[in-house]
Amino acid sequence: MPGEGEITRILVPVDGSAMSDRAVRMAAQIAAGVGAKIYLLHVSYFDSATDDARESWLPESITAPTGEQEEAIMAQARALVPAAVAVECHHRTGAPAEQILAFAQQHQPELIVIGGRKVNAVTGFLLGSVSRDVLQDSPIPVLVIK
Repeated sequence: MPGEGEITRILVPVDGSAMSDRAVRMAAQIAAGVGAKIYLLHVSYFDSATDDARESWLPESITAPTGEQEEAIMAQARALVPAAVAVECHHRTGAPAEQILAFAQQHQPELIVIGGRKVNAVTGFLLGSVSRDVLQDSPIPVLVIK
């Protein structure tokens, strides 16, 4: 069991964006310095399992993250982490902030490093922000990379 304040596991939600890549790079620097493992987590709202109809009503642009798009996002993120740093890749389906927090509860990382998008007050209030929701509801430290 890690000592108080010791970082052994870092959760990094990834979505393929530039901010996500910056978060991966920062987490990799931290992990390399302290010998921590990184959990890369991609969350998609929908996937092929959420639609059991014979002909999907969901467009491929929505269900694709479980296939080629998810693999590309994970490969892109994994390539940013030095080979010396341990990495596990995971996928979840659902509301991103909820899934990130549920994953954190299950895997018990000591730190979440997440990319933050520039969202103005009105957009953030109406649409919500994954990084804001994770920051607000997480029981563990969250580092938001802008």
